[in-house]
Amino acid sequence: MMQVVPLFHSRISMLQPGIILCNFIDEQLGGSMKKRLILISFVVLISNYVFCNNSKKSNLPAFYFDVLKVKADLTCSSMRSIYNPADFDQLEKDILARKVSSTDCYYRLRKILGNYHVAHVYLQPLKPDPIALPLTFYNFGKEIHVCGVTKQYEKYLGWKLIKISEFEIDEAVDKITDFYSYETVISKRYHLEKKIPFNDFKYAGLLDKQGRLHVTLE
Repeated sequence: MMQVVPLFHSRISMLQPGIILCNFIDEQLGGSMKKRLILISFVVLISNYVFCNNSKKSNLPAFYFDVLKVKADLTCSSMRSIYNPADFDQLEKDILARKVSSTDCYYRLRKILGNYHVAHVYLQPLKPDPIALPLTFYNFGKEIHVCGVTKQYEKYLGWKLIKISEFEIDEAVDKITDFYSYETVISKRYHLEKKIPFNDFKYAGLLDKQGRLHVTLE
């Protein structure tokens, strides 16, 4: 028997403006620590100069500087050879134009970093989103089943996941992993085994027209 299970109505939880860029591949960085510090200092000085000489940039949100921090870190890391500032520059412009909230910025940055497909480079929010699915899943071969539930949904323990909203599993996984760094295709499916915040589903476009998230189980 197949059944559609409603889980959440649309709700956005604002994240703390600060974020942490976790980069564990920088140990292989060529050059001295002194060169890194000089380059980082140069980036910061330039940023401060632009900030102080442009009145339009007064009262900038804290997450604008988070973007600058991520850019500086990538510029000085072993990823500098593949680093492309274009997407970051566009994000900066949108922030200055007041088109982007802190949560928007967080997901834009995650998507930009996800395009590099380096599993050890990702963003960690200072304050995790407290809203997550009441179901957890596990991959059994080619199938994904419910392996954990809250009391309200305990009847669905063991059921097979068929769809997320109107999307087939593979398509839904492609959408939601746009915001994560992965190196192999198979690792994308295993992402559903994590505790996924509701905002991930919203920014992945997996809600219905009424802003609700539901899954189809069998």
